[in-house]
Formats: sequence, structure tokens, C-alpha cells
Amino acid sequence: MSSFEKIIHFISRCLNWIAGISVIAIMVIVCINVIGRSVFGMPLKGTVDILSQMGVLVIACAIAYTQVVKGHIRITILLDRLPGRVSLFINIIMDILGVILFFIITWQSILYTKGEYEIGELTEVLRMPVMPFAAIVSLGCLALTLVLVTDLVRLVSGGKK
Repeated sequence: MSSFEKIIHFISRCLNWIAGISVIAIMVIVCINVIGRSVFGMPLKGTVDILSQMGVLVIACAIAYTQVVKGHIRITILLDRLPGRVSLFINIIMDILGVILFFIITWQSILYTKGEYEIGELTEVLRMPVMPFAAIVSLGCLALTLVLVTDLVRLVSGGKK
């Protein structure tokens, strides 16, 4: 494993920790909200704002690490029946398409983050800025793009995926 790949995997693991902490925070906030609403008749203010932004963190921060551990769903019923070279070629094409797709998503999410910074959009109830969460989406997509690039390089160079 190259040093570039080690750095990308380390960043992916760190982002995954953020996703895990966000899931725990979501569980705590939901429990507090349910108990507050049912026991005290006072729900937690801004729960929807907080949970929607935390959901963004969970997805954006976990996506790259999921690719590192090959946790994304891949339907291989056809690929398993094809000869090795054909299967390798199809895997290379799929990785190239993944790199292109997530490069475009990263680029567009960076532009979206820039726009959010310029207009200063806030959440509805708590008036939290949206821009930091958009930036985290950009970071998560960039990390996934780089993981896909390292997978592609390994596949093309003859290493196992």
C-alpha cells in the first residue's frame, strides 16, 4: 500500500469516526426529545434542524470508509460467471465511472458550499449556518473520489481490489 493510499485510508477512518459520533448524538437527541415531549410536555427546540444536519454528517463522513472496506453493494451475479479478463475490464470501467461521478459530485458540492458561504443560509429554527455541513459533504465526496482512484490504480496495476 502506497503512502498516498495510507493517508487516504487514514482520512477515511477519521471521517468514519465523525459519522459514528454523529449517530450516537442523533440517538441521544431523539431520546431527549421523546422523553421531553412525553414526560414533560416540552420537546427539544430545533430537533429537526439538528437531526437533518447530523444526518448529513453521517452519510457524508461514512461513504469513503465504506468503500475502503468494500461495504458498498455490488451485484456480481453476472461478473462471477465471466472470464477473468472480461470481469477485470468491467470492474475497471465501473471504477472509472465511479471516479467521474464522484468527481462531478465533489465539484458541484464545492460550488454549493461556496454559494452557501456567500448567501449565509441558516437553518429555519435554530438559525445554524448550513455552509459547514455543505463543506463536510464536499470533503466526504472528495475522500470517496480519492479512495476510488486508489482502487482503480490498484486494479489497473494488477493488484487485487
